[in-house]
Amino acid sequence: MSQVTEGQLRDIISLKAHRDPAFRKQLISNPKATVEGILGSSLGSVSVAVVQDTDSLITMVIPPAATDELSEDQLEAVAGGFLDATLGSSVLGDGMLCIGGGLINSKMELNL
Repeated sequence: MSQVTEGQLRDIISLKAHRDPAFRKQLISNPKATVEGILGSSLGSVSVAVVQDTDSLITMVIPPAATDELSEDQLEAVAGGFLDATLGSSVLGDGMLCIGGGLINSKMELNL
């Protein structure tokens, strides 16, 4: 599999778990090995937790607490692009377009 973001990986896994009951069962019983199988590589010391929503449980995932400095990966993710104030728009990395101070995400479609 080519490089994917964490968000894209979450979307891929969610869709596959929704469509494939056997995969869903495997993901719940052994999440780390299942994700490593999708990635084709080891996650090392990273743990993976899977929680299934129910009629009485809604799971909210929040990002880690902010730190004072960006990691190398975070810096690379936001690096690039330019802003031409005379045009009022800019093109940023990963297909983001900024027009008049706002950001517009590009659309991505996965056919699994």
